[in-house]
Amino acid sequence: MTLQRILEAVKQGAKGGIVLVGVALVAVAASLAAPRATEPTLAFELPVPIPNHARLAAIAATERARASEARRHTLAFPVRAVGETIRRIGRAAAERGANPDAMLTELRLLTVRALKESGTPELLSLRAVQAELFVSACHDAVRSGTVGGELRELGGDFWELASASEWLAGTTLRLTDDELAFLFRSRWNDLTGLTRHPAFAASLEEARARYALLLRLPAGADTTARIDHQLGYVGGLEALDREYPAAFARGVLLYRAGSYDASAAAFRAHLAARRDGPWSLRAGNHLLAALARSADSE
Repeated sequence: MTLQRILEAVKQGAKGGIVLVGVALVAVAASLAAPRATEPTLAFELPVPIPNHARLAAIAATERARASEARRHTLAFPVRAVGETIRRIGRAAAERGANPDAMLTELRLLTVRALKESGTPELLSLRAVQAELFVSACHDAVRSGTVGGELRELGGDFWELASASEWLAGTTLRLTDDELAFLFRSRWNDLTGLTRHPAFAASLEEARARYALLLRLPAGADTTARIDHQLGYVGGLEALDREYPAAFARGVLLYRAGSYDASAAAFRAHLAARRDGPWSLRAGNHLLAALARSADSE
C-alpha cells in the first residue's frame, strides 16, 4: 500500500470509526519507518563525537594556569632543553638537508632526563606555555599572511597542512583557539614520546573533541585523501570510545569512496550490533542504497 493510499484510508476511517483510523495510523507509521534507499551524502550523516564541553572548559582552565605558572619562574635546564629541541625539530621540517629523525631521538632522551630530574609538573607547564605561543603564532600568520619563525618552530609544517586541509577559509582560520591548543598538545606528546604517559595523555573528552574536528575538517589535499584520513580517524576513535558508531561511520565513508560492497558490509555490521540504536533506520536506508549501487556496478 502506498503512502497516499494509506492517508486516504485514514480519511475514510474518520468516517467509518475510530478503529479504522487507528489501523490506518499504524500503517502510516510502519510505512515511514520502513527502510528506503538513501545515499549518505549529507554532512550530518557522518556521526561526530560530542565531547563534554564543561570538562573541556575545565581542562582549558588548567592549561592556562600551567602556562601562567611557567611564566612566573624559570623552568629547570633539562625542561628548557626539551622546549628548545622541539623548536629545532620544527625548524628542521622546513630546512633542506636537516635530519629531524636524529633530533627526535635526542628529544626523547632529553624528555626522559627532564622527567627524572624535574618531574611532570614542569614539563606540563612547558607544554602549556608552548601551546599558547603556538596559538598566538597562528593568529599572527592569519594577520600577516606569512608563516613566522615562532609558528615554524612550534608547528613545523602545520600551516601547509592547514592550507591543504581547508582549515583556512580565505584569511580566516576555521579552528578555535582550544582546537589549535589540543592539536598542538597532541603533536607535542607525539614528539616527546609521552602520548601514553598518564600525566600527559589526552583525556577521553579531548580525544572526542580532536576527532570531532578531524572528522569535520579532515586533513588531505583532495577528496580521496580526506576520506582515507577520516577512515583512520574512525579507527582511532573506535579504539577509544565504545559509544561511537564506528561501523556506521565507516559505511558512510566507504560509500562516498565508491566502495559499495565494503560499505554494505559496514552497515550490516552496525545493524547486527545496534539494531535498535539511534542510527539504525539510517543504516538500513544506506544499506539499501549501497546494495543498489553494488548491483548497478556489476
